[in-house]
Amino acid sequence: MKKKMAFLMSLTSLTIVLVSTSNVIEAIFQPLTHGWGG
Repeated sequence: MKKKMAFLMSLTSLTIVLVSTSNVIEAIFQPLTHGWGG
């Protein structure tokens, strides 16, 4: 049971990291793509 909880915790934190990373990447690349578009 404890192992399952630790697994869920790490999975949740990993998801949070992935989401925030993709948000940062999007924030960086959005001006670039807009610049190329017009």
